[in-house]
Amino acid sequence: MLKTKEKYLYKNDKRIFYLADTCWGAFTSVEMPDWRYYLDTRKAQGFNAIQINILRQWDSSLPINGREPFAITTREDGSYEYDFSKINEKYFDNAVKMLEEMKKREMIPALVLLWGNFVPDTWMSHFVKNNTMLFEQIKPYITYVVNN
Repeated sequence: MLKTKEKYLYKNDKRIFYLADTCWGAFTSVEMPDWRYYLDTRKAQGFNAIQINILRQWDSSLPINGREPFAITTREDGSYEYDFSKINEKYFDNAVKMLEEMKKREMIPALVLLWGNFVPDTWMSHFVKNNTMLFEQIKPYITYVVNN
């Protein structure tokens, strides 16, 4: 567990320098063999943390087939819409497996629970049509993630 004392960051009571890479779309777009290779490479390069979006980022590449956090409807024009009331448990189970690979390498996951494109009336929400969570949908999602 990370702790802060004064102006320093500690892990297991030892002061650390937080050196993170970002792999925002890891949970949606990276297969396990590639994930292991990526983690091994970053670990060898001295990184001790990876920053990841739990949900798909608004400007992301297409996810691997079936790798969506919620039930999804894809339209003919390629746009999509989530049903935020239907969590895809397989997606989150895979995310847990990916986090377990980080733990094996003693790397710190820095998880972004909710990128701004999912929050109504943010500047980013205007780039993705029909895909923002209603405020009453945010709490059940956050509760699910935190408890699982």
